[in-house]
Amino acid sequence: GEEYEAARSKAEDLYMIYPEDANVILYMGETSYYLGQYEEAVKYYDSHLEHVPESFLGRYGKADCLKHQKQYKAAKEILIQILDDYPYNNSVKQELSQVNELIIEEYKENVEAHPEDMEKKLELGWSCLQNDKIEDGLAILDSIQAEGADAFSLQNLSGRLYMEHGEYE
Repeated sequence: GEEYEAARSKAEDLYMIYPEDANVILYMGETSYYLGQYEEAVKYYDSHLEHVPESFLGRYGKADCLKHQKQYKAAKEILIQILDDYPYNNSVKQELSQVNELIIEEYKENVEAHPEDMEKKLELGWSCLQNDKIEDGLAILDSIQAEGADAFSLQNLSGRLYMEHGEYE
């Protein structure tokens, strides 16, 4: 609304004076986000992250924009990186869960359309595990035929799913 337009106008004024200031660049990203200009916001967040690579707000904002742009896998990767730095942040955990739900739906559709796509099945299994959908993850395992690096990933996923399910043998 009007408040965001006013905030954007002030951010633009600051940006004209301080185009290299990391906080001003972040404000430009934030106002772009709140105005629904996600592609533009990502550019500002990326610029901000060049100055402050570990910025929580920059990374979180970028991940949220990517989610709105349906770039779920990229958003998920950023959220996992944030959780590495802030493992007890419930907002990030909740956002990751929401992104995983979107990924699960997307991968389910893909797996139904392309049952031979083992990579998507593995990614679906991992997303199920991360969202505590253990039964769903276990149901996928039988249909996966993996080789090479995928075989290691399958073994890792299988072990984790069975452990979460309480099957230790």
